[in-house]
Amino acid sequence: MKNLGKSLLIILLLPNYIYALAVASVNSKVVALGDTVTLSISLEGKDIQRPDVYTLCGENVIATSSSTNIKAMNGVYKKEYILSYQFIPTQTCTVEAIEISMNGKIEKTLPIDIKVEKVVARKGAKFSLEVLSDKVEVYVGEPFELRLVYKQDKSVQVVENKFTPPSFNGFWVKGQPTQSVEEDSQFATTTLTYKLASQRAGNLEISGANIKIAKRQNTKNNWGGFFPEVIWKTIFSNDLSITSKPLPTGVDLVGDFSLEAIVDTTEVNPNEAVNVLIKLVGDGNLEDVKSFKPYLGGVSIFDEKIIIEKNTLSQKITFVGFHIF
Repeated sequence: MKNLGKSLLIILLLPNYIYALAVASVNSKVVALGDTVTLSISLEGKDIQRPDVYTLCGENVIATSSSTNIKAMNGVYKKEYILSYQFIPTQTCTVEAIEISMNGKIEKTLPIDIKVEKVVARKGAKFSLEVLSDKVEVYVGEPFELRLVYKQDKSVQVVENKFTPPSFNGFWVKGQPTQSVEEDSQFATTTLTYKLASQRAGNLEISGANIKIAKRQNTKNNWGGFFPEVIWKTIFSNDLSITSKPLPTGVDLVGDFSLEAIVDTTEVNPNEAVNVLIKLVGDGNLEDVKSFKPYLGGVSIFDEKIIIEKNTLSQKITFVGFHIF
């Protein structure tokens, strides 16, 4: 009976002695793709060494903060330190245990599972980012236009935004995108238009476009009041699949072109030069065009390097002959 009493006494007293000095929590364990998660670490102790936390769930920490609270328990006042880290998870993941040096020893937080749910585009959303194309089936080298359309509700207070273009693996990008902005009573719409051409045959994916938005909102504090806070959110675009077909036999170039040859003279003395400027203008993969230098018996021919400027290709060729050609 004495042994049982001692065991019971230990069980009753145990909870009073076991408590965590470092406790980690998140503002939400289930979030939509693109939402910001705040990890808070509550610390009680002395000689605390702030941990170096740069990534969480494989993503960079985008903001940090710290605060101090005074806790009262049974008439005893304790100082609580709170470290906060903001990050944007892109997939379901686990925030691993974090080691913190305090009171002369190492304390560990517990791991936290985060579930990330894919956002379904809905009508009337405050933000949207959409990838559109005028063609979803092209030949290798055939040009097409890709549009990135970003819509933002004008009532939202946006402090800053950071745009990441999509991945164009397998495509040539023709110059810089053009930009246009339109507004109506509710939305401001920004459109970026890219000119692309596929580099190889197959199913090619265009993905990864996103825009990180810092918006200002009022957050309720512990005393019932509100304070302004900047919250980051990431808007992801849809993915787009482009089917790229191989060129038909005997075809080297696909596009819409005009070809012109301009000669500086048609009558010269023997051994005098005739200069011909060749211009190829149009919408297509001009980088695939090879030199126009021909072969003519008894004529010396010199071709200069091809020059490409926007949608115009030019090449100068010089002919030197000793008879009519």
